[in-house]
Amino acid sequence: RNFDAYTCLSCKAFFRRNAYNEHIRYTCRVL
Repeated sequence: RNFDAYTCLSCKAFFRRNAYNEHIRYTCRVL
């Protein structure tokens, strides 16, 4: 599994634009 990018498409583009570490820090606030 690659984090919750599948559930949060918005985060997918967001974390993809920034960095993987950044995504982990936010962990999709939408959830």
